[in-house]
Amino acid sequence: KVREEGYVLTAEDEENIKNYYQRILQLELEAQANNQFELDYSQNQFKAKIANADAETTSKELKERRKYYDQKIVDNNAYYDTLIGNIKKDMANMTEVERAAAEEKIKNLEQEKQDKNRLYGEMWEEDYQTAVSGSEKIAEVVNKYSGEIFTNEDIEANKRFERMKSHYAGLNEI
Repeated sequence: KVREEGYVLTAEDEENIKNYYQRILQLELEAQANNQFELDYSQNQFKAKIANADAETTSKELKERRKYYDQKIVDNNAYYDTLIGNIKKDMANMTEVERAAAEEKIKNLEQEKQDKNRLYGEMWEEDYQTAVSGSEKIAEVVNKYSGEIFTNEDIEANKRFERMKSHYAGLNEI
């Protein structure tokens, strides 16, 4: 319309366009991140793969899941940081009332970002527990934080760590 009719955009038009664009981006991410069916399907698919897996297969699957959740967190952070950055950029042109509303919106977006990241962390923990629940041996040879199979040195270090932990248990109560 601007090009065809030679219409000149007003500041209000530009602000409306920015708001529509931000809302579209927000809806797009919510559709991806809040698609509980997709997340549940992914969890169930993982559980089916891991049901009778050996340590090698478990490690491979856990590494894939760790990579998946790490990417979800990166995407989530980028999305919310972009939304927050856009709001902060526009705050210079806002009235006091609009600025207060924008600050509240930023606070809410920060909380949403943390909540979604926490959800991904909880889902990783659930996947790890699912993977090791069938076999105590797997828990002893697969790293909880990366899904990697422990080297012999890692296993020995972990045994020493557990001995020290039990030796010093209760020290802070003295």
